[in-house]
Amino acid sequence: MVQRAAKVAEFTGTSGSLSVFSDANEVGAWAKDAVSFSVGNGLIVGKSNGTLAPLSEITRAETAVVILRLLQKAELVDVRSTT
Repeated sequence: MVQRAAKVAEFTGTSGSLSVFSDANEVGAWAKDAVSFSVGNGLIVGKSNGTLAPLSEITRAETAVVILRLLQKAELVDVRSTT
């Protein structure tokens, strides 16, 4: 879904390597391209323990962060701190 949204936003981005994550082998073959795209563009940065946790459910907050990052990368929103 993120790749499709990026295409609509005319954001091409790049693919990244999943090898830096200790659980990269748990990413399904069907999802590898999409996850590589999300990692390569900084939409997904993984957990603090160096994993992606691809078998875990994503929270609403994590989903919101991915969407916000995509909108920022596509230059559709400009979120700046006022402090």
